[in-house]
Amino acid sequence: MLIFCHLCIGAIIGLFLARSTRDKGMVALAAIGSILPDLVDKPVGYLVYGDILGHGRLYLHTLLFLALLACAGLLAWRLTRSRAPAVLAGLVGLHQLMDLMWLAPVTWLYPFLGPFPTEAAVDLGGWLFSLEVYSVSEWVFLVVLALVGLSAVRGDPRPLAWGSLALLILGIATPAWLGGLPLHLLPDGMADTGPMLAFVSIGGSLGLWLAYQQGRAFRPERKLPRLTG
Repeated sequence: MLIFCHLCIGAIIGLFLARSTRDKGMVALAAIGSILPDLVDKPVGYLVYGDILGHGRLYLHTLLFLALLACAGLLAWRLTRSRAPAVLAGLVGLHQLMDLMWLAPVTWLYPFLGPFPTEAAVDLGGWLFSLEVYSVSEWVFLVVLALVGLSAVRGDPRPLAWGSLALLILGIATPAWLGGLPLHLLPDGMADTGPMLAFVSIGGSLGLWLAYQQGRAFRPERKLPRLTG
């Protein structure tokens, strides 16, 4: 999955965390956790080790890191009742799930199956730019992410309904998308992630719809002023 897909799904989860914890900061925390592996591994993999490894799935994409972060989350909860590390661990785990990391067992189970695999070096800026610009799915997730942010800032659940509709259409369209169109739903090299894209889109649509219904239920109704004689 690409950047805005991860961010959007993380923000949707953050909506429910914010509701259950009464902490609006959970939206931002969940969004950051959803892209944390890429925030660290991509600069390291492409810039620091670009000539050696040539890819951006390294330490934070491993089960070992996820296990250590989960342990830190449990310890932080026991000692300080802080939820932040546990939330980060959950979102990092979701990131790995959305990236289908089990299809890259050498990386996912590092260091137990040997060193990280190597790939051909790429131009990080141009490559990422082309992935984002020419992927229709990323434009949809960016729009939905903006709607989620608007809803969180204004306390208005109505943008969530439009976001839910957009993700539902994306999820339904994914299996039937025509690859010959000028703009692709996903880059050619990521065609194997199509089923996961459909799954997270429909799941995100359901999540936004539930958040919309919850928001309507908890939003105080405006009352008309009483007329006095």
